[in-house]
Amino acid sequence: FWARVPAALFGVGGIVAIYVVGLQLQSRLTGVLAALLLLVNPLYLTHVRRAMSDSFAECMVIAAVAVALWGSKELWQPRLRCSRWIVLVAAESVLCGLAALAKLNGGVATVIVMGILLASWLLAVAIRPNAAGPNWLSTPRGLLIPPLAALAVGMGSFLVFVALNPFLTA
Repeated sequence: FWARVPAALFGVGGIVAIYVVGLQLQSRLTGVLAALLLLVNPLYLTHVRRAMSDSFAECMVIAAVAVALWGSKELWQPRLRCSRWIVLVAAESVLCGLAALAKLNGGVATVIVMGILLASWLLAVAIRPNAAGPNWLSTPRGLLIPPLAALAVGMGSFLVFVALNPFLTA
């Protein structure tokens, strides 16, 4: 029984994370519907009930996507806040590294996060110059921050994976 408790807790964390993804994408209703759909998914329930690493990896991947969506919203803010980008890179590096540690195919979280950040950056660069108001992406420093953040997430998640992997550091 007690071996299943961490998997169940991470299963609940995955449901909360998918709610945050829906909240970031659309609205509270979308988040609640996404959480309910995940809650009744038979495969997810199977993974959460077993004392295996699947629910850990799923929770970390979904949480990494939620944080990446928050980061993509930062591109549309009127002014640049470097501290938020530092928090984003650190959180994404840890989440993606832990997802890969939980289950090796959890490393896909890094690819998804880098894709979200780079696609949002390309979209913002294409659309924002036509928008009125302040635009921190038009400065040379601002233009480089999102792709450098995506690169830092990739390197940071790899470093977390290598540093915490007992088979590589023993």
